[in-house]
Amino acid sequence: MSMKRLLTHTHTTLEHEASASLTQRLSMKRENANSFLTHKKMTLTFFFSKTQTQVREALLRSVSSDSSHGKLFLARHLHRIAKNARRNERMEIASAAMCRLRCVVSDEAIVNLASREDWIRWEFEEAKCLWDRDERRRAMVIGKRLCHSISQEEKSSSLRTHLLLTTGSWLAETRSEASAVIHREYFATAARNALRAAQDKNQTQSEVVARASFRAAQYVDSLYRKLLSQVNSSEWQNWRKVKEKLEEEIRKQESLLSDGEEGDELDEKKKKKKRRKKSKTSSKKTKDVETLKARQKYIRRLRKKLDSLMRGRMADYVAVERYLIEAIGHYRECLKYSDAYDTPASSRLIAIMFDLSKKQKKKSVDTWCSNDAMKEVSNAVLSLPCAKFIPLIHQIVSRLRSCSTAETESSFRVNLSELVYQCGSKHPHHTLPVVAALCGGDDDDEETKNENVTAVSNRLARLSSLARPFELLKALMNA
Repeated sequence: MSMKRLLTHTHTTLEHEASASLTQRLSMKRENANSFLTHKKMTLTFFFSKTQTQVREALLRSVSSDSSHGKLFLARHLHRIAKNARRNERMEIASAAMCRLRCVVSDEAIVNLASREDWIRWEFEEAKCLWDRDERRRAMVIGKRLCHSISQEEKSSSLRTHLLLTTGSWLAETRSEASAVIHREYFATAARNALRAAQDKNQTQSEVVARASFRAAQYVDSLYRKLLSQVNSSEWQNWRKVKEKLEEEIRKQESLLSDGEEGDELDEKKKKKKRRKKSKTSSKKTKDVETLKARQKYIRRLRKKLDSLMRGRMADYVAVERYLIEAIGHYRECLKYSDAYDTPASSRLIAIMFDLSKKQKKKSVDTWCSNDAMKEVSNAVLSLPCAKFIPLIHQIVSRLRSCSTAETESSFRVNLSELVYQCGSKHPHHTLPVVAALCGGDDDDEETKNENVTAVSNRLARLSSLARPFELLKALMNA
């Protein structure tokens, strides 16, 4: 009875603490509140299951003394204890469980029974415990070794995807590898691996694809923003001017050098015909040779300076465009396979689309803009279900209203109009009020300002199912 009263009192205390803490956080966002409640729920679950896991461990130990299969079950049970304790930030319990696990798996009887996946999970759990105990170097060494030791048969498993994502996050946080290496060998590889594993169209694998693609998209998007800030900096502009001057000077000296060599050949041909004096010819030849050697030496010095400049070069437009297109592809795969990341992924795609259109409008030499990236993001937005962009319909329609009729924005305007039309035809209850409000508010404006929204509203009004509701909405907006 005393144990029952203790458990009841503890449960009441934790419930009161959770409700009090929740009251203090009413102004937080929904995501933060959900994570707080999830943490409290995990804490309660771990507290009440602690005794149960201890009893189960004792029973498995009694069975494992007579059976090797019992040792395997005991090892898996200890792995679960360490995993749950680490997630609940009880590192002393997790470390003790991992120590007992190492003692159990040291027996030769379990070596042939445990699968390759079991060994990888056990060893990677130890790496996670080391990471949480701030022994990060050892954790990264174990993670990198496990990522490179996966066999060919295991390369399409979700376990390898998890290994690559976690190890890549560790390396990115500690900056232990170059950003391009982390992206190429960990995040991009994890996304490709998850796509191969999702060919069986399993729902679980779809969630893995979405998580891997979103993590890869976030990382490569951060690289794109970093390189873009470098490209737009004054330091990069000065570097580019110095590089162009060196290249121009090298081309000029090479052309002079080639002209001098051709002149020397002509002199050699004329020498036989004119038969000048030997002293004058030899002095002129010596002078030409010295000039030729000096020019060659100057060209070598310029090339050496250019090579030194290129070795320490900053980001170029090609790398910026490559990273942006790759980020767009990862965001598209994330939205295609799952709804878990709809809000951040769709918002980022629309932001990229608007940002590229704004840069196209500037038409400046120093402003970077990629037509290939614009086509890629437009195709990605139009190929995805329009329901994923419904939360952004106010921003999309407002941006369509402000589009100019210039030739540089024609493709952007057409793609944005198509997106608004798809949203209006499939989700009219969200889209029609916004379109009708902007059409009604444009009566006193110039014709160029309401042409885009009016064209979309006319297309929607021609649909038989939307003609009457759209007419009533417009009348209500103009009332």
